[in-house]
Amino acid sequence: CIAVGSDHSYCRFGRRTPWIVSGSVLAAICMAILSACDFLPWAVFFWLATQAAYAMAAIPFAAAFGERVPDKFRDRADSWHGKGLALGQLVGVAVAVALTPHAGGEGWDGTTGFAMLVFAGWLVVAAVVTLLILPFEGASSYLPRRDVEKGDFFSQYRPQNAPKFSVAFAARMFAVAATAGIAVYQWYLAPNIVGNTDEAGLFGIAGAGSVVVVMAICTFVGALIAALLLGRIVSLFGDLRIPAVASAVLFMVAALLPLLMDDGFLAVALYALLAGFAYVVFDGASQSLDLAMLPDVRSVGRSLAAYSLANTFGTILGVAACAAVIVATGATVLIFAVATVSMLLAGLLTLRLKSQQ
Repeated sequence: CIAVGSDHSYCRFGRRTPWIVSGSVLAAICMAILSACDFLPWAVFFWLATQAAYAMAAIPFAAAFGERVPDKFRDRADSWHGKGLALGQLVGVAVAVALTPHAGGEGWDGTTGFAMLVFAGWLVVAAVVTLLILPFEGASSYLPRRDVEKGDFFSQYRPQNAPKFSVAFAARMFAVAATAGIAVYQWYLAPNIVGNTDEAGLFGIAGAGSVVVVMAICTFVGALIAALLLGRIVSLFGDLRIPAVASAVLFMVAALLPLLMDDGFLAVALYALLAGFAYVVFDGASQSLDLAMLPDVRSVGRSLAAYSLANTFGTILGVAACAAVIVATGATVLIFAVATVSMLLAGLLTLRLKSQQ
């Protein structure tokens, strides 16, 4: 609905800018209200509202990024966009852990509320910086108006002329599932896997917070190294399946470390480092493979729009599978077994793909 609404916005401020501004402000307001919620139903409601408002800003921004960045700068802009995303996630985790009580106790308190307020302000600043950096958007009021049709909402998610699309979609979904569950449940790794983390402090942060920060730093380092070497790695192989499957195997090895090593803190740090590297290589190689296997260049945009839904379904699958395993066995460490199996399936499905020559 947001994508269609943005495409059909006609005003003197353009099609994307009003959505980016209003979405950011609305997300900040919802998050500020969320910071004061100590009643679970209201907390859930405003968290969902925050996600919807964030989508109001993120989806038009993605469209504006593609529309306003010249083709000759696209590769470099995409590269820096990825680096900024990785760095932003690292900084966000570090700030959240530093401002959130994690040594003990339950529920919200003043410190947690302050952390939410910090991120609310962060959203507004991010929107302002985005509008200042991107080339100015012209008015859209002069554009020819077209009525919204029913097919506008779903036709973009129906790939055309892509016989292997379902295989690529499933591979992507399982790859995302391999990381999603661990990302969601990593806060519980400290007491259940690492053990007593009070001795494993980091920059004054102890307990579970130190585990989360260490994993975030290691993931960022691994992902950054992979991003710098990705072009060279992919260019070494004529068959893109080789680096994709090799990185999937490396990810599985990383996911097995917490199951095999006695030093839990070192195990999760090594997992984060190796998995961060492996996932970026797998993602880059598999996306290039998926693009290469599309026989009709005119269907690339529509196919990739449908392909992106694998991120959502993969997240749901990974979190649900890990939750089921934890509830059934009570062993949090088995989320790494779920990640291993998920990436194994992603690698096997990737082997079935072959670019159209």
